[in-house]
Amino acid sequence: LALSSQQIVASSQTTGSQPSYASDGNDQTLFHSAYPGDVGSGSANDFTPFVGLQLAQLSTINKIVILNRPGFENRLQNAEVRIGTDAITNSSSVGRNALVWKQTATQGAVIEINLNPPVTGLWVSLQNFNPATTLIPSKGYPFVLNIFEIQVLGVPAGKRYTFNHV
Repeated sequence: LALSSQQIVASSQTTGSQPSYASDGNDQTLFHSAYPGDVGSGSANDFTPFVGLQLAQLSTINKIVILNRPGFENRLQNAEVRIGTDAITNSSSVGRNALVWKQTATQGAVIEINLNPPVTGLWVSLQNFNPATTLIPSKGYPFVLNIFEIQVLGVPAGKRYTFNHV
């Protein structure tokens, strides 16, 4: 469902990165938010970077897969995934949608989030709330969001699929 996103928004991004990299189907393109304080990036106070996807239509979502950046998995500690129908336009609007997952410890390079029961929504967001200061605090490195891909699996809402067993 993420591949058909109508709109992809992010709080900030580094030069050469763009929000569309978060769901372009290419696990070699890295979406990387700007570091807090980067001159001209609009990220001076961006300590909770996010990326939000507007799906092509209201959908019933049963799984989210995050392809995390290998070697930097610790940067997603305390990340949150939200799903809902409220449009995402800025950091404060992200929290209007339902929290469906919160990471509480470092996980691997592939994070699979099974939603049982499935959740219906039009917008999916990933936001980083990592408070760590163990890397280079003066550059705010722990506060970045960098992923190769966010995959959204499900079906358009209201559709029913039947399977014939042979």
